[in-house]
Amino acid sequence: MSFIETIPGKVSGVPLVKGTRVPVQAVVDNAEAGVSPAEIAGLFDVPVETVTAVIRQVREQRGPRPD
Repeated sequence: MSFIETIPGKVSGVPLVKGTRVPVQAVVDNAEAGVSPAEIAGLFDVPVETVTAVIRQVREQRGPRPD
């Protein structure tokens, strides 16, 4: 199941957390800055399970990062 959607005309067509207007990049940026999934969920009023699923989905799409 995808937790990310892109809808032309909604928030300029950027990838969003499905069913919200929360940009996926905002979730990723916060996670990469060390903010916990629970804190991110609170910031954007989405379930923590959704936050962790979005982060996991983005990491899977990116593939392994070089050291």
